[in-house]
Amino acid sequence: MASVKDNLLTKGFSGRIGDEIVFRQVGKRTLVAKRPRKSTLLTPGQEAQRELFRKAVTFAKTMMLNPEVKADYALRARMAGLASPYSAAVTDYLKQPELTSIDTDYYQGAVGDIIWVIALDDFKLQKVTVVIQRADGTMLESGDAELTNGRWKYEASQANASVVGSKVIVTAIDRPGRIASLEKLL
Repeated sequence: MASVKDNLLTKGFSGRIGDEIVFRQVGKRTLVAKRPRKSTLLTPGQEAQRELFRKAVTFAKTMMLNPEVKADYALRARMAGLASPYSAAVTDYLKQPELTSIDTDYYQGAVGDIIWVIALDDFKLQKVTVVIQRADGTMLESGDAELTNGRWKYEASQANASVVGSKVIVTAIDRPGRIASLEKLL
């Protein structure tokens, strides 16, 4: 792909010339490229990627209808160097939230013990839920964690007499509804 620089004749061109050359406008630049050829047969991976992108576009269009959400995405776009709030919303949909760690050092099975979670998203998380299961797999308690100084804090509300063998399951949900989960065996 070539870029047109200071050519008064082709500056601002957009479209196709013949069957081989295409002019495009990207930002304030004019780009020249060979005409793209569409493949008629797509692999299952390509079909899945197209479906994911179609859902991202639908999500972004819906988010742009809400002025408050659009303002949030506009701020995110400026911070990330993205072209528009729309592109920030598409990016938000395409990036899965990530759970990096569950810190159970302060959890000894008593009411009020703290479990810390580090959960990341390119925009912001809507909710982080913590579930504590007993060693036999039954649920002891469940609840939402609170964001405190960049980490998510969960305070135990039930006593756990047998901490060894218990499991902590954390789920993070972002604005598009994409989910990430992480488990830790105690």
